Amino acid sequence: MLKENRILIVDDDSHITFILDKILAARGFKPTVCFNGLDALNEFRKEPFPIVITDIDMPVMNGIELIENMKTINDEAVIIILSGMESSSIIIKTMKLGVYDYIVKPMNLDDVCLKIQHAKEAAILKKTEWIIQREKQIRLELQLEWYRWQERIISRKLDVTDASLFEGVRRSFTQGLGFGTLLSLIDIICSNAVNTTDGSSIIDNNIISLFKENIDFAKQGLNAFSDIENIHKNDFNLSRITVMDLFEETATIIRSFHEQSKIKNNTFLVSDPKKHFVNRFINVDRHYMEKMIREVILNSLKFSPGNSPVTIIIDIINDNFVMHVMNIPLKNDRGIIGIPEEYENIIFEPFIRISKIVYEGFATLDYGIGLTMCDKIAEKLKGSIKLFNINDYSNLAEGSQIKVCCEIQIPLVS
Repeated sequence: MLKENRILIVDDDSHITFILDKILAARGFKPTVCFNGLDALNEFRKEPFPIVITDIDMPVMNGIELIENMKTINDEAVIIILSGMESSSIIIKTMKLGVYDYIVKPMNLDDVCLKIQHAKEAAILKKTEWIIQREKQIRLELQLEWYRWQERIISRKLDVTDASLFEGVRRSFTQGLGFGTLLSLIDIICSNAVNTTDGSSIIDNNIISLFKENIDFAKQGLNAFSDIENIHKNDFNLSRITVMDLFEETATIIRSFHEQSKIKNNTFLVSDPKKHFVNRFINVDRHYMEKMIREVILNSLKFSPGNSPVTIIIDIINDNFVMHVMNIPLKNDRGIIGIPEEYENIIFEPFIRISKIVYEGFATLDYGIGLTMCDKIAEKLKGSIKLFNINDYSNLAEGSQIKVCCEIQIPLVS
């Protein structure tokens, strides 16, 4: 959440600023009003605003100069220009400065509210991406990835890795739908079957129905194991697609989670596509890429508290397609929040589970192999997948908040 929903309004027309001030205040924002660019710049220097609405033609300092100066102080602000001029040259010039959108006077209030709502979402996404990159930089500087890899290979901790592995295997096969319930049902069938005089047995239809249901889940479990084996052994059916194609396919996948997102009333906050997505390419197996994206999004929903957002940011960074899926984590049955550092490198191993809970409400296979499958898919695509905690300081009033970020990277191709 943006700190106190602060927004800066800059216009020398007091009638315009009065209307915007009242409208935005009624919608939960905390507007600050300035009547020229210089006063606005001084306010911005004190503490940068996440959203700025500014006129172009103003005394003392015009909107173009204001934007240029604000960009040197903080490039994260989402800027909307407000102008009575409909000249395309003015609009193009401001867009090149990194302006998010524009509003042409006289204002259409419905259009204004919609654009400001979009600007708020864009500001949240910008802040989120900045937090992710900052956390990654800190980790790189401290060489945490290298030291954890050494620890994993040279001296695996029995209490963290091996104990969790065997506990995960036991839980995967002794609880929940599928294998675990089948064992119990077989015992029930054997003890409750009614023998007849001709040597046959009568079994209750309700037990048979449960038995069939769990056989189906057990088959899905075996198919999942087979899938991982196929990923490991066989070549992918690669096709060259644009990043825009993958963005649109991801948007379709997100929409398909409509029913599951209602289980705990979660929402999705998704970044906007960028124009250069249309001429940048990646090689993917569409079937397995979809599997990986689905599994990552599903994990975010399963491990999020109710009424919280799942944030999805897609971008191109250093010649890689990069997807960040971020959620607020639930505290698990062991009191752990998110992904502890000692788990970051082992969480992709089969049967490793931080939580003992099986999330059957989502009707998914909870055998501790979903992330293993994702890791194998990313590796086959010459990419990577990581899962780590970040500290989100975007709401200073509430202090830092731990969030879990899953990062998928796939290299671009020419």
